[in-house]
Amino acid sequence: MNRNDIKFVENKNKKEKPLAPPPFGSTFTNYMFHMKYNEEDGWHNPVIKPFDNFEVNPAALCFHYGQTIFEGLKVIKKNGKRVLFRPDANYNRMNDSAKRMCMPQIDVDFAIEATQLLIEKENDEWFYDVENSSVYIRPFMFASYPSLNVIDSPSYEFFIILSPMNTYFSAGKVKLRTETNYMRAASKGTGEIKNGGNYGGSFRAASDAKDEGYSQVLWLDSKEQKYVEEAGMMNVFFVVENKLYTPKLNGSILKGITRDSVIKVAPELGYEVVEDSLDINELVNLYKQGKLTEIFSSGTAASVQSLDTLVHNNFEMNFENENNIAKSIYNHLESIKDGSKPDHHNFIRRF
Repeated sequence: MNRNDIKFVENKNKKEKPLAPPPFGSTFTNYMFHMKYNEEDGWHNPVIKPFDNFEVNPAALCFHYGQTIFEGLKVIKKNGKRVLFRPDANYNRMNDSAKRMCMPQIDVDFAIEATQLLIEKENDEWFYDVENSSVYIRPFMFASYPSLNVIDSPSYEFFIILSPMNTYFSAGKVKLRTETNYMRAASKGTGEIKNGGNYGGSFRAASDAKDEGYSQVLWLDSKEQKYVEEAGMMNVFFVVENKLYTPKLNGSILKGITRDSVIKVAPELGYEVVEDSLDINELVNLYKQGKLTEIFSSGTAASVQSLDTLVHNNFEMNFENENNIAKSIYNHLESIKDGSKPDHHNFIRRF
């Protein structure tokens, strides 16, 4: 299939965008992309149609056994052009998730074409003329076959929806604590893919942390509860004597697109990156010695985000975040997007 196979259904009841950028994930555009899969026809009937509710059988396997996957990427407007950042990496990762969950593969090139066409149909109406304005893109797939048998589904549905956004974190300090009551994922499980259950399983810990005044939690490994894994649902970096340390991928840590981008561009700015197992107790000792000077997270929604405070076993670590390494990496990635810095890694797709 290609974009010429995608049917278009006009939306005759378009809604207006809010006057100001809405909170993350709260508002949706006028159109969505949809296609179906079955074993006989493969993926078929691609269509861009008005954003609306849709019908799913109450016995659909997605509701009962969690066969759901998703992705997240953003489109921005720079110098009159729409800019997608590494969409091929996102859709390749979605195929990795699909493989792990016994779901069908999607054609990456077609998925990117469908994404671009969906964005084009919105006629740029959902961008705001403010810093950090973007439109978040949420592709997702779920098992639609109605059955209570514990089986992998023979039919699926795939959607792409769009949501205008500004910043991910609300204004104020970003404060985390280590999580010791709950575990996010185990090696060889599904922690490294974007499966819905991974995120639902994190809500209890995040909710408890927010009740205590924290923005999110810092997850530790499930076996020994001492090795750092993720900051909330984002990858995390520690700056020790101007060298960047990040947990190595081990089967339970998400293969973050922004994480990989940071690893690729940091050497261009003169920073060495080390992927390793990071013991939280050793990190605390490095902070006490004045060697750990910065922590930042990376993810699609928040991009590169400085973390102000981390608490472990009631010991509070605070970081000054003016003119730091996270900001320089963030600015470098933004400069690649707007074309003022060369795109050595072919990250960008303009249209």
